[in-house]
Amino acid sequence: MTHHECVVRLEDVIEEALKPSLNLRKATLSKLETEIAKRVEREEILRGKSSKVDVVLTLRSLSLVALEEQIFDLGKQGKGSVRSVGTDDQRQEAAHAVSPEGLTLNSGQRKAFPLVTGTSDQFILIHGKAGVGKSTAFRHVAGYLS
Repeated sequence: MTHHECVVRLEDVIEEALKPSLNLRKATLSKLETEIAKRVEREEILRGKSSKVDVVLTLRSLSLVALEEQIFDLGKQGKGSVRSVGTDDQRQEAAHAVSPEGLTLNSGQRKAFPLVTGTSDQFILIHGKAGVGKSTAFRHVAGYLS
């Protein structure tokens, strides 16, 4: 399995810990650290290290690790299992076309478009912050595929 990390701010962990499910309604940093230590000891969560940034702590739940493994396995099964759509020229032309809604793709979306439509893999992942245009790009892809 490829190693993945989730880096979170300590304030976010404390806020999450304040939820009633943890019975830490009046949580303090000390109580939170004790609760985390207990859960790590019971192997309910895994303590990690981040090689990219300095963080107070990184934690992964075992259920998240199991879910990641299922996703990776599914991705491996779908590798090379479908045909790409169209020719390179057709994909490039479609990436620059105006959608039925009158939208055009930005440069990042245009770069992703032929990768998405030209892959022989059944599953792909497009990652980006909210509002950067993932849904718009996928609507464009859907229009090309229909």
